Amino acid sequence: MWPEDLQVIYRRLSRKTDPSNENGTPPFIYQELSARVEYNSSDYARYATVTDPRFYKKIVNTLKKVNQANLKELKKYVTQAPTDDVIVYVDRKYVTQAPTDDVIVYVDSHETLRGIDVNDPQNDMVNYQERRAYVLANIILLAQPHGIPRVMSSYEIDRKTEPFVPPGVLGPPSDHAFNTLPVLKKADYGCYNGWICEHRWPEIRAMVQFRNAVGNAPVTAWWDDDVDAVAFARHGKGFVVINNGRSTLNVLLNTTLPQGYYCDVITGEVTGQYHSACAGRMIKVRSDNYAQFTVNSDSEVPAVAMHIDARVFPDA
Repeated sequence: MWPEDLQVIYRRLSRKTDPSNENGTPPFIYQELSARVEYNSSDYARYATVTDPRFYKKIVNTLKKVNQANLKELKKYVTQAPTDDVIVYVDRKYVTQAPTDDVIVYVDSHETLRGIDVNDPQNDMVNYQERRAYVLANIILLAQPHGIPRVMSSYEIDRKTEPFVPPGVLGPPSDHAFNTLPVLKKADYGCYNGWICEHRWPEIRAMVQFRNAVGNAPVTAWWDDDVDAVAFARHGKGFVVINNGRSTLNVLLNTTLPQGYYCDVITGEVTGQYHSACAGRMIKVRSDNYAQFTVNSDSEVPAVAMHIDARVFPDA
């Protein structure tokens, strides 16, 4: 759709989205940019937020080690403040750029889930069917500081890697009369009845809390093993470690966090009336802000994440 036509539509939208605000609050609009169609993305970005089709591909390629890629390559994406370089792919080539102040970044979408708008469905995408890689990708998405992260919530899809599967095969869970089935929640916050509810997965839910806790804290204390284990801090607010390698990681790292005990929110949340315990692993941060980490690459989620709101006080 031509950006000028969208501008006309946007101008006609009601600003009264918040009844408590007499002056009106403009609706939040974002535009999904295709990774396979050539256009000037800045033409759209001047009217509303745009998606960044670069980001998920880079994360997924490194996690899947496409063309010998590794996590170390994410350093510039995580540590460097964006300038004006939302890069749009067209047939694997960079073709244009757009402002990045408020871009939408994501791991998957309703289209990548179906193999649509993806150059290589086998290597350029990940979804709930590859739980380990999917959770790690969302940890990276929500730990890094750039853009507005979008978390997926989907339903079961029976598809191969071939794109453009007919929509009738990929519709939502329904009964014999084609009525959409209700979303039913399990005790562990998961879903059934055909629904996946990735946003309720414990690790992803915990990382949303991480994102809220760290706010706008800058990325500092980047560390990597020169291959597939990385760590970085959101200065003074949070710290993550990810091991996508082949061996157990044992390392002493500067977390930048105040001295004390913290829950690894990947393995369990804070418990106790006065934040006195962890449902999962507890990490001790020394007076010099360093902590010892052991992350087994064979574990279900080979990562650690802790933040200032997950601090615990065992003696409370």
